[in-house]
Amino acid sequence: NNNFCFDGDTEIILKDGTIKKISEISLNDILIDNGVITSFFILSSSTINMYNFDNIIVSGCHRILFNNEWIPIIELEESEEIDFYKKLDEAEEERNAPVEAFAGVPRGS
Repeated sequence: NNNFCFDGDTEIILKDGTIKKISEISLNDILIDNGVITSFFILSSSTINMYNFDNIIVSGCHRILFNNEWIPIIELEESEEIDFYKKLDEAEEERNAPVEAFAGVPRGS
């Protein structure tokens, strides 16, 4: 699975120092690293294994720089798979409600 997703409650820092949940960011927001939010897309997490890594909920295939090496979250002993996450997603699907998950922040030029 090649989806790189964060839970909508994940906090990010904007260039002006404001902290927002990913679910609250807007087009053209500027991130602390000068990346610009240029688009959004919504994914279902029902086919994605989600993990807790350092209190951040993220998909297992998302890579982070760890000990000078880019490693998928799923390969880190410090990450823990979240069993209840899929159950919540499946409950949303049963009610035919969209499940919002944020995936990726395109870098500005």
